[in-house]
Parts: sequence; C-alpha cells; structure tokens
Amino acid sequence: MSARHSGSTAEHPPQQPVSARMAARTEPAAVGTAGPHPVRGLVPPDRENALLLGIIEAVSTGPDVEPMAAAVAKLITEATATDVCFVHVLDDTEQALTLAGATPPFDRQVGRIRLPLGSGVTGWVAS
Repeated sequence: MSARHSGSTAEHPPQQPVSARMAARTEPAAVGTAGPHPVRGLVPPDRENALLLGIIEAVSTGPDVEPMAAAVAKLITEATATDVCFVHVLDDTEQALTLAGATPPFDRQVGRIRLPLGSGVTGWVAS
C-alpha cells in the first residue's frame, strides 16, 4: 500500500474528494434563468461519509454475505430515500446473480431469486 501525498505542487495539484468534485459541477442554465445551478440530488459530503463508513462497517462484520448484504441494502434505502434495495452477488460458475440481501418485504426472497447474466436490467448490467 503506498502513501498518498497530500501537498500540492505545480505538477500535481491537490485532489478533491469525488463528492467535492461532483458538487462543484454545474448544469447549463435553463432558458430564461439567471445562470447555472448546482447539480441536484447529490448527498452532502457528511452524509456521503456516513454512508461509506456504514458500508465499511457492514463489510467488516464477517465473511457471511447475507447479513452484510442486508445491512448494505438498509443503508442504501436510507441514504437514497427509496423504499427497497436489492443486493445481488455474482456466481461465476453458473453465470448468474443471486439475491443476497434485500429490504423488507423482499428479504424473504434472499437466496431464492437467481437471475442469469443478461436477464432483465440487473442481469444485463452485470453481463
């Protein structure tokens, strides 16, 4: 693991976190507006950091995939203000995705749902 240089030089300006770079982007002004506006829908950096720390904590709890996937699904729904989240894992041997974690009421389907690669949007994205 290499150390990261935090200073800046003429050759290498300091890197901003991804969230800061994303928040700094602007969209073109809509017709009839005074100027550009910030990109909408981004999570503030402190909430983004809390989400990442929660995911790290969930992943660090142990080798069992299902409890980790369930915890990550819960974190994602909280962070995105959505109702459900599905976490699939790839089975390279069978070329399929298996539902490893989900928010209620779909958590009862964990381990029972399998999607072949290329099937549906999730299978298509994974392929």
